[in-house]
Amino acid sequence: MSMQAGNLDRRIHIVRTVQTGTTPLNEPIYEDVEIAALWAHRQDVSDGERYTAEIVLSTLVTRFTVRSTETTRGILLTDAIVHEGWAWNIDGIKEIGRRDYLEITARTSREPYEGGAG
Repeated sequence: MSMQAGNLDRRIHIVRTVQTGTTPLNEPIYEDVEIAALWAHRQDVSDGERYTAEIVLSTLVTRFTVRSTETTRGILLTDAIVHEGWAWNIDGIKEIGRRDYLEITARTSREPYEGGAG
């Protein structure tokens, strides 16, 4: 894939759920923390709808390409992407070229992101 800086035209935010404390009953408190704001190229791969119990579930699968840096190489499958107000679950991360770029495959159910970061 021949990628140029001009192709990285979408702003994405990588968020990680971390334990930020405990309640008085010693139950963990979790919060989404932004670990990176990145420029990316977005390529939608597929979308679809499923019907379950008379509810329409809509999903969109997208590939985000970002520069390979120390920060982006630290992205985990348990992290999430926030882009255009939606939360995207990361399905896979692969290297493109010789550590030039990373391709992150992610999916969203097109529900608004309601966390604190991004």
